[in-house]
Amino acid sequence: MKAPIDRRSFLKIAGTSLGIGSLYSVAPLYGATADAGETLEQLGKANGEAATPFSFVQISDSHVGFHGPPDPLGTKAFERAVAMINELPQQPDLILFTGDLIDDGEYSDINEKNLKLFREIARGLKV
Repeated sequence: MKAPIDRRSFLKIAGTSLGIGSLYSVAPLYGATADAGETLEQLGKANGEAATPFSFVQISDSHVGFHGPPDPLGTKAFERAVAMINELPQQPDLILFTGDLIDDGEYSDINEKNLKLFREIARGLKV
């Protein structure tokens, strides 16, 4: 019988995808029925804008400021994710940050330092 996955094990597994993010392209009402397509056309006429596809990247749980197991790279992983996004052949229209942006330390001065570092790194995004 396998032991249940505890928080540390989960973070270790999830950490392998930390900061890489995902690039998505979205077409409004993709796969919709003909009626939905007509509705989309009417919406475009009503507001003067045609609906167009867009792309976005999602970065989750960057935990800037964290160092040690299970993620020995810590902040370096987020820096690498920013570099990878900037190297994409098509820049995303939007970047979504989800999860924990910083590693929340016990003291507010650590949190402020980590948030400042997060902002500095995120400013490097070419969006």
